[in-house]
Amino acid sequence: MVRDTIDILRKKFNPVGFQRSLAHITLKAQEDYVHEEMIVDVLYQFASKHPPVELELDGLRIHYDKDTPTWNIHVSFTKNCLLRYLTPQLSHLMEALVDLQSPNALQSTRWEQSDDYYPHISVLTGKNEISPDGILKNMQNISLELPKRITCGAIILKQWAGTKWKTVKRFDLSGSAN
Repeated sequence: MVRDTIDILRKKFNPVGFQRSLAHITLKAQEDYVHEEMIVDVLYQFASKHPPVELELDGLRIHYDKDTPTWNIHVSFTKNCLLRYLTPQLSHLMEALVDLQSPNALQSTRWEQSDDYYPHISVLTGKNEISPDGILKNMQNISLELPKRITCGAIILKQWAGTKWKTVKRFDLSGSAN
């Protein structure tokens, strides 16, 4: 399983992040919601309208954030990845549920809907005072085989539970409501 392969890197280079959650693709970052009970309905409807998604991996990359002094080493997907289109759709549906009075309201929503959005599987995030180039080279020197393609068959709703992410509900992508 691709998650197991990526988690070998995360366990070695990001043990704290590894303890908090398994490798994953974040479709919608957690924000403060005023209608939390409606999130399940939105995700159920979204998953029932979309079949499993085949994704083509494009190797380990570094992304430098243009708004904060941070970088992210991640497994990237090809430029025409379907998630570049599905994630903003989901983000628009969830936008109405965000508590606009909360600090940083819509911060992740704006990014998910922007041209800067990139679907990815994070391995390690850091601050610019440490260069990620050597870390990436060390990761690339570890002999791991990532598949060229993976299939994403579910959306998993998670909630922060003090020290790690806990699964709330799984929504299988079925496309049955088309």
